[in-house]
Amino acid sequence: MEWELAQVRRAGNAVDDRLHATAPKAYEPTPIPPPISVPVLDVAIAKLTQKLTALTTSHARNTAELIKTREENTALEKQEAELKGQVENAEKRRAWFQGFKERVESVGDFLDEKVCP
Repeated sequence: MEWELAQVRRAGNAVDDRLHATAPKAYEPTPIPPPISVPVLDVAIAKLTQKLTALTTSHARNTAELIKTREENTALEKQEAELKGQVENAEKRRAWFQGFKERVESVGDFLDEKVCP
């Protein structure tokens, strides 16, 4: 577009509307941004220290809970083993009494047949 306009100007023809529309504008420099202060490391270090302290505290709390949970789990496993042993003993006793009852009933039936023909 600029090349065409330059050719028209050189030829000396009548003024074209395009010449006025694309006339070079005055130079406007880009505004310089306002100055800002340089960040200070002390603030960032303080925030990082605070977060590190919070994470350390959280880690210690979680570790304590984990140890407590492991101890409870171990105690429950021990209690479960004891209960299984009690159930096995109760089953052995029930089986013995069942056998004893059957033996007594068979002896009773035998004596009934011998005494009362």
